[in-house]
Amino acid sequence: MRQLIIKSMFTLHHIMEIHDSLGQAETLVQYLLALKAIGVETYDSFVTNGHSEYFGKHAHRVVSPPTHEALPIAQTSSREKLLEHLDLHSQGITSYLEVRILMALSASSDCFICRKHAGEEAQPPGGYLLTDAQYRVCHAPIMLGGAGTLIIESQRHFLDFAEMTDDEAAALGALLKRLYAALKQVTEAPRVYTMVTLDGGAPHFHLWLIPRPADATTRGIAFLASDHTCTEDEALAVVATLKQALSSP
Repeated sequence: MRQLIIKSMFTLHHIMEIHDSLGQAETLVQYLLALKAIGVETYDSFVTNGHSEYFGKHAHRVVSPPTHEALPIAQTSSREKLLEHLDLHSQGITSYLEVRILMALSASSDCFICRKHAGEEAQPPGGYLLTDAQYRVCHAPIMLGGAGTLIIESQRHFLDFAEMTDDEAAALGALLKRLYAALKQVTEAPRVYTMVTLDGGAPHFHLWLIPRPADATTRGIAFLASDHTCTEDEALAVVATLKQALSSP
């Protein structure tokens, strides 16, 4: 009896030693066996803040500290979006923390962009050009932008630059550089305007990239204030060419 009680009295230090040495996808079986060997019978990991709770015999319980700030957990899950995030993680595109954040937000909501990401709204012309852990890039609706007008949408639901994580801010800068180069190459626009308003029906970070053609009769604010549209075929053609440009090294 005394031996069983001692075995069940694992500590957080024991658990972290196992996690540091075996906490990878390829050593998952060994990781679980090692936890069992020190007396862990079950454990729960919480997406909301990354903490875990480990349970052993005689009601023994060890709680690990949070690994990140608490995330808002949506009330309605989206199976398709969850599977998409798990696929990105299995390909090594997202880290363990990033996939936790994306899983927490894999849900239906009152936000148009969140619903759009979950496939509950009409998808953009030609689908998304780029998708990574922080952002998605698509062509604007044809009734709201000329050919080549792009929208960068954050994966995570937040309002503006002040609410970005450091990783999101760094990723946005690199993404803008890449998209500017591709847009200027494909559309031959001498200027690409950036616009962020975040008013209206989508308080979810999104940024517009608007190429101004060389033959445009207006510039700057006057150009942005004008109505710009394109046909479905024009949008699809530029999306296909942009995808090719973005895939080139």
